[in-house]
Amino acid sequence: MQRIGFAPRFFAYLIDIVLSLILLWGGSAVWLSLISTSITATASSSGVANVAEMRAALVGYFLVWIFVALPEIILGASPGKLLLGLRIRYEEGSETIFPVLFKRYCFKHLSYVVNISGLVLMGIFACPFGFLLMMLILLGNLAAVVFFLGYLLVLTEDQQALHDKFAGTAVYSHKALTEELIQSQVAATAKVAKVETHSDPNDLFKPRW
Repeated sequence: MQRIGFAPRFFAYLIDIVLSLILLWGGSAVWLSLISTSITATASSSGVANVAEMRAALVGYFLVWIFVALPEIILGASPGKLLLGLRIRYEEGSETIFPVLFKRYCFKHLSYVVNISGLVLMGIFACPFGFLLMMLILLGNLAAVVFFLGYLLVLTEDQQALHDKFAGTAVYSHKALTEELIQSQVAATAKVAKVETHSDPNDLFKPRW
Protein backbone atom coordinates (compact mmCIF):
# COMPACT_ATOMS: atom_id res chain seq x y z
CA MET A 1 0.00 0.00 0.00
CA GLN A 2 1.33 3.42 -0.99
CA ARG A 3 2.52 5.68 1.81
CA ILE A 4 1.83 9.41 1.91
CA GLY A 5 4.62 11.64 0.64
CA PHE A 6 5.98 15.04 1.57
CA ALA A 7 3.39 17.49 0.18
CA PRO A 8 0.22 16.22 1.93
CA ARG A 9 2.09 15.80 5.22
CA PHE A 10 3.53 19.31 4.90
CA PHE A 11 0.07 20.84 4.36
CA ALA A 12 -1.27 18.88 7.34
CA TYR A 13 1.60 20.25 9.41
CA LEU A 14 0.77 23.82 8.32
CA ILE A 15 -2.85 23.32 9.41
CA ASP A 16 -1.64 22.11 12.79
CA ILE A 17 0.68 25.12 13.14
CA VAL A 18 -2.10 27.61 12.31
CA LEU A 19 -4.51 25.90 14.72
CA SER A 20 -1.85 25.82 17.44
CA LEU A 21 -1.14 29.55 17.06
CA ILE A 22 -4.85 30.38 17.21
CA LEU A 23 -5.29 28.30 20.36
CA LEU A 24 -2.12 29.65 21.95
CA TRP A 25 -2.79 33.33 21.30
CA GLY A 26 -6.57 33.09 21.69
CA GLY A 27 -6.41 31.10 24.93
CA SER A 28 -3.79 33.43 26.39
CA ALA A 29 -5.77 36.55 25.38
CA VAL A 30 -9.03 35.23 26.83
CA TRP A 31 -7.31 34.28 30.08
CA LEU A 32 -5.68 37.71 30.42
CA SER A 33 -8.98 39.46 29.68
CA LEU A 34 -10.72 37.42 32.39
CA ILE A 35 -8.17 38.33 35.04
CA SER A 36 -7.33 41.84 33.83
CA THR A 37 -9.30 43.42 36.68
CA SER A 38 -7.36 41.58 39.34
CA ILE A 39 -4.06 42.38 37.60
CA THR A 40 -4.91 46.10 37.56
CA ALA A 41 -5.90 46.01 41.20
CA THR A 42 -2.61 44.41 42.23
CA ALA A 43 -0.36 46.03 39.63
CA SER A 44 1.75 47.58 42.36
CA SER A 45 2.84 44.12 43.52
CA SER A 46 6.17 43.07 42.00
CA GLY A 47 5.97 40.35 39.34
CA VAL A 48 2.16 39.99 39.39
CA ALA A 49 1.81 40.89 35.71
CA ASN A 50 4.63 38.53 34.71
CA VAL A 51 3.06 35.65 36.64
CA ALA A 52 -0.29 36.36 34.97
CA GLU A 53 1.34 36.29 31.53
CA MET A 54 3.07 33.00 32.33
CA ARG A 55 -0.22 31.48 33.44
CA ALA A 56 -1.93 32.80 30.32
CA ALA A 57 0.75 31.15 28.18
CA LEU A 58 0.25 27.89 30.07
CA VAL A 59 -3.48 28.08 29.33
CA GLY A 60 -2.70 28.47 25.64
CA TYR A 61 -0.25 25.56 25.66
CA PHE A 62 -2.80 23.44 27.51
CA LEU A 63 -5.36 24.10 24.75
CA VAL A 64 -2.78 23.17 22.11
CA TRP A 65 -2.08 19.93 23.98
CA ILE A 66 -5.78 19.06 24.22
CA PHE A 67 -6.83 19.90 20.66
CA VAL A 68 -3.65 19.22 18.64
CA ALA A 69 -1.38 16.81 20.50
CA LEU A 70 -3.90 14.42 22.07
CA PRO A 71 -5.73 13.59 18.80
CA GLU A 72 -2.40 12.60 17.25
CA ILE A 73 -1.55 10.39 20.24
CA ILE A 74 -4.99 8.84 20.75
CA LEU A 75 -6.51 8.80 17.24
CA GLY A 76 -3.32 8.44 15.22
CA ALA A 77 -3.94 11.71 13.39
CA SER A 78 -3.55 15.39 14.23
CA PRO A 79 -6.31 17.83 13.19
CA GLY A 80 -4.41 18.58 9.99
CA LYS A 81 -4.10 14.89 9.15
CA LEU A 82 -7.77 14.32 9.96
CA LEU A 83 -8.82 17.10 7.59
CA LEU A 84 -6.66 15.70 4.78
CA GLY A 85 -7.65 12.08 5.41
CA LEU A 86 -4.26 10.88 6.67
CA ARG A 87 -3.56 8.33 9.40
CA ILE A 88 -0.47 7.20 11.32
CA ARG A 89 0.02 3.44 11.18
CA TYR A 90 2.75 0.86 11.65
CA GLU A 91 5.21 0.57 8.78
CA GLU A 92 3.22 -2.25 7.19
CA GLY A 93 -0.06 -0.33 7.56
CA SER A 94 -1.63 -2.05 10.57
CA GLU A 95 -3.32 -0.19 13.43
CA THR A 96 -0.99 1.51 15.90
CA ILE A 97 -1.32 1.50 19.69
CA PHE A 98 -1.11 4.33 22.20
CA PRO A 99 2.48 3.71 23.46
CA VAL A 100 3.82 3.76 19.90
CA LEU A 101 1.95 6.96 19.03
CA PHE A 102 3.13 8.58 22.26
CA LYS A 103 6.74 7.59 21.53
CA ARG A 104 6.42 8.97 18.01
CA TYR A 105 5.05 12.27 19.35
CA CYS A 106 7.91 12.59 21.85
CA PHE A 107 10.49 11.97 19.12
CA LYS A 108 8.73 14.39 16.79
CA HIS A 109 8.61 17.13 19.45
CA LEU A 110 11.74 16.14 21.34
CA SER A 111 12.91 19.72 21.61
CA TYR A 112 9.67 20.76 23.33
CA VAL A 113 9.86 17.83 25.73
CA VAL A 114 13.48 18.61 26.63
CA ASN A 115 12.93 22.36 26.92
CA ILE A 116 9.82 22.08 29.09
CA SER A 117 11.54 19.51 31.30
CA GLY A 118 14.53 21.83 31.62
CA LEU A 119 12.37 24.82 32.52
CA VAL A 120 10.48 22.84 35.14
CA LEU A 121 13.71 21.57 36.68
CA MET A 122 15.20 25.08 36.62
CA GLY A 123 12.25 26.28 38.64
CA ILE A 124 12.99 23.63 41.25
CA PHE A 125 16.81 23.51 41.19
CA ALA A 126 17.66 26.95 39.83
CA CYS A 127 20.69 27.55 42.05
CA PRO A 128 22.76 24.34 42.05
CA PHE A 129 21.92 23.01 38.59
CA GLY A 130 21.17 26.13 36.56
CA PHE A 131 24.10 25.74 34.15
CA LEU A 132 23.45 22.05 33.50
CA LEU A 133 19.79 22.74 32.84
CA MET A 134 20.65 25.54 30.42
CA MET A 135 22.81 23.01 28.58
CA LEU A 136 19.81 20.67 28.55
CA ILE A 137 17.71 23.35 26.89
CA LEU A 138 20.52 23.92 24.37
CA LEU A 139 20.49 20.21 23.55
CA GLY A 140 16.73 20.48 23.08
CA ASN A 141 17.23 23.22 20.50
CA LEU A 142 19.84 21.12 18.72
CA ALA A 143 17.39 18.20 18.71
CA ALA A 144 14.85 20.50 17.06
CA VAL A 145 17.29 21.17 14.21
CA VAL A 146 18.05 17.46 13.80
CA PHE A 147 14.42 16.39 13.67
CA PHE A 148 13.51 19.31 11.42
CA LEU A 149 16.05 18.03 8.92
CA GLY A 150 14.65 14.55 9.59
CA TYR A 151 11.38 15.68 8.00
CA LEU A 152 13.21 15.73 4.67
CA LEU A 153 13.55 11.95 4.85
CA VAL A 154 9.91 11.83 3.74
CA LEU A 155 11.29 12.65 0.30
CA THR A 156 13.14 9.32 0.21
CA GLU A 157 11.74 6.02 -1.09
CA ASP A 158 10.56 4.90 2.37
CA GLN A 159 8.59 8.16 2.83
CA GLN A 160 9.28 8.14 6.56
CA ALA A 161 10.46 11.09 8.63
CA LEU A 162 13.14 10.55 11.27
CA HIS A 163 10.57 10.26 14.06
CA ASP A 164 8.68 7.68 11.95
CA LYS A 165 11.81 5.56 11.66
CA PHE A 166 12.45 5.70 15.41
CA ALA A 167 8.83 4.78 16.20
CA GLY A 168 8.40 2.25 13.37
CA THR A 169 5.49 4.12 11.81
CA ALA A 170 4.42 5.61 8.49
CA VAL A 171 1.56 7.80 7.22
CA TYR A 172 -1.15 6.34 4.98
CA SER A 173 -4.34 7.53 3.35
CA HIS A 174 -7.43 6.74 5.42
CA LYS A 175 -9.34 6.01 2.19
CA ALA A 176 -6.72 3.49 1.06
CA LEU A 177 -6.70 1.84 4.50
CA THR A 178 -10.50 1.53 4.44
CA GLU A 179 -10.52 0.10 0.92
CA GLU A 180 -7.87 -2.46 1.82
CA LEU A 181 -9.81 -3.49 4.92
CA ILE A 182 -12.99 -3.97 2.88
CA GLN A 183 -11.11 -6.00 0.27
CA SER A 184 -9.57 -8.24 2.91
CA GLN A 185 -12.99 -8.81 4.50
CA VAL A 186 -14.54 -9.62 1.13
CA ALA A 187 -11.69 -12.01 0.35
CA ALA A 188 -12.07 -13.72 3.74
CA THR A 189 -15.83 -14.07 3.24
CA ALA A 190 -15.35 -15.49 -0.27
CA LYS A 191 -12.82 -17.99 1.05
CA VAL A 192 -15.21 -19.22 3.74
CA ALA A 193 -18.04 -19.48 1.22
CA LYS A 194 -15.82 -21.46 -1.14
CA VAL A 195 -14.92 -23.94 1.57
CA GLU A 196 -18.56 -24.39 2.53
CA THR A 197 -19.58 -24.84 -1.13
CA HIS A 198 -17.05 -27.58 -1.77
CA SER A 199 -17.77 -29.49 1.41
CA ASP A 200 -19.83 -32.71 1.10
CA PRO A 201 -23.03 -32.65 3.23
CA ASN A 202 -22.85 -36.47 3.49
CA ASP A 203 -19.65 -36.08 5.47
CA LEU A 204 -21.80 -35.18 8.46
CA PHE A 205 -23.27 -38.73 8.51
CA LYS A 206 -20.04 -40.63 7.91
CA PRO A 207 -18.59 -42.47 10.91
CA ARG A 208 -15.44 -40.85 12.35
CA TRP A 209 -13.09 -43.61 13.42
